[in-house]
Amino acid sequence: MTVAPSAVDRSPAVVSPVSPGKANWTLIVLTLLYLVSMLDRGIISLLIPSLKRDLHLSDFEIGLLHGPAFALFFCLMGLPLGYIVDRFPRRPFIVGCVLLWGTATLFCGFAQRFIHLIVARAMLGAGEAILSPAAYAILPSVFPPRRTGLVLAVFGTGATFGNAVAFGLGGLILANIPGGGMTLMGMHFAAWQLVFICVAIPALLAAPLALTIADPAPVRASSDTASAHGIGFRQFVKTRALFLTCLFLGYGFLCMGAYAWLSWLPTYLNRLHDMPMQIVGPRIALFALIAVPLGQIGTGMATDRLFSKGWTDAPFIVFGGVALGMLGGAYLALFGDSSLTLWIGATIVFLCFGFSPLATAISLATPPHLRGRISAIFLLVSNLIGVALGPMLVGLINNFYFADESRLGASMAITIGLGTILSAVALLGGRGALRRTAQMNTPSMQ
Repeated sequence: MTVAPSAVDRSPAVVSPVSPGKANWTLIVLTLLYLVSMLDRGIISLLIPSLKRDLHLSDFEIGLLHGPAFALFFCLMGLPLGYIVDRFPRRPFIVGCVLLWGTATLFCGFAQRFIHLIVARAMLGAGEAILSPAAYAILPSVFPPRRTGLVLAVFGTGATFGNAVAFGLGGLILANIPGGGMTLMGMHFAAWQLVFICVAIPALLAAPLALTIADPAPVRASSDTASAHGIGFRQFVKTRALFLTCLFLGYGFLCMGAYAWLSWLPTYLNRLHDMPMQIVGPRIALFALIAVPLGQIGTGMATDRLFSKGWTDAPFIVFGGVALGMLGGAYLALFGDSSLTLWIGATIVFLCFGFSPLATAISLATPPHLRGRISAIFLLVSNLIGVALGPMLVGLINNFYFADESRLGASMAITIGLGTILSAVALLGGRGALRRTAQMNTPSMQ
């Protein structure tokens, strides 16, 4: 998950004299790398049945691969890499990290045991941790302030299209590889191994492109920035503790439901509805490509409309409703009695994936000189709760509570229900805290 565009300080002082062509090229390259990162991260969702069969894995072990193996290292490396991109030239670090995550995906294609995949997914998380901090440091400094919102929104589309490409391309590759795999250079590869190898290639080829982007020298805040805005980091956290708690937990639990859905949906369709993965992948890609952008536009418009009417707690209102909508869509899809209800429910869930504008609450309630640190903590908490817990809990419940692979839908429903209900409680219950925080921080809203 990424911080919304408005969470970035748009001070003209940080704009670098970069030509429009160079700035646009920088945006294209970083968005492409973001797409590739989501491709390498999400492709495992299509390969669960094959991994379970060939490596004799349980649903819980699959959940560990999806969640903690990736997310823990993604989060642990995020803070030091964020420090690096604020103080050193970013291009060589981006190239190195892209090569790292591409190599990690390639290693997945040579894995023979569960532990091999754990190590490779950890490497993948460590490599991908640099991209968002680097992009949010570079892009606002190479575009005029008036374009920052649009530019970062374009960058954010890399996640949507990356997930769609993972499902669509993965299904296409599986459809063209013999079920028994292939022998290459004297080595036999299973179909799932060949998929990992194929999707690793774009990252390895795209890495050198990072050397061609604009990379303005990092700008450090002056020593008296905090005093100029009247509040320091510790004082802000202490006086806004309730708001920050509701924001971080509300967003994190919403991500937990979203990742539980996205990670296990292909397996659910394959296991419970007998859909081949070659069909599942492109179909999910189509629904996601249509519904997710519509959801992003719709939630953004709803938030802006409430803001215009004076509702300073608009982000929490809109996304408290989104959490409940995701819950309803998931239950319709998982417990409906026809394929029609399945795909109607799936569409509702994907419409509810457009919740990145929730981070506008950071911009609304946080002074510019504190947004970087607050945003970093926001990302850390949301990824630990969402990415690490969501997929793992589904496998944990199905493996140890139901002990029945046919109950995957129920395990998904429990996890999604838990995440979305807790999210709605935190967000709707925190409306007053957001209003009070916005009032205390009125100058930063200008």
